[in-house]
Amino acid sequence: MRRLVALLVATAALLPSAPTAEARMALPNYRFTKAAEGFGRVAEFECAPTFRAGTRAFAELVRNASGYRYDGPRDCDSPVGSPTSQHKTGRAVDLFIDHRNSAAQDDGVALMQWLFARDAQNLRRLGVVEIIWGGRIWTTARDSDNVTWRLRNWRVFTSFGCPNSRTPTACHLDHIHITLSTPGSEKRSTFWTARATG
Repeated sequence: MRRLVALLVATAALLPSAPTAEARMALPNYRFTKAAEGFGRVAEFECAPTFRAGTRAFAELVRNASGYRYDGPRDCDSPVGSPTSQHKTGRAVDLFIDHRNSAAQDDGVALMQWLFARDAQNLRRLGVVEIIWGGRIWTTARDSDNVTWRLRNWRVFTSFGCPNSRTPTACHLDHIHITLSTPGSEKRSTFWTARATG
């Protein structure tokens, strides 16, 4: 238990807080030349702690649409989070959108609506395989038959002592965690390869 508390304190120290959230999501709408792929899978763990091209491009898309900061890779020996965290593979990003702040929550909901719209086309095209936010979790591995942006319909996040932990970072109250598939993280999914130009 003492180790878990130390890990959570270390995580909280590493994560910057969200801005005061005057931002409003202004996400782009694209046309595509191919149908969206199916739901992706979480990649096998292999530590390579640098941002992959698609992970960074997605994080930049959200930052440009809203102003929220983000963080991604963690060192292979980082004590923060799980030993096999996808942050250590460059396939995961934390978007600092605070669920406890009403304006930021609106922005996060707008992002979820954009991802899950039209049978989750943007989510599938980007290769999103896991989202954790507001003490809830949605994954393609377990929830692809529950395609909804409504967090109240997601599973309760129960890792790192949640939902009873007093650490907002552990329960993903102060940020959104998103993991991408291998094609999505490497910019080989249709969000990047089949976007219409002009």
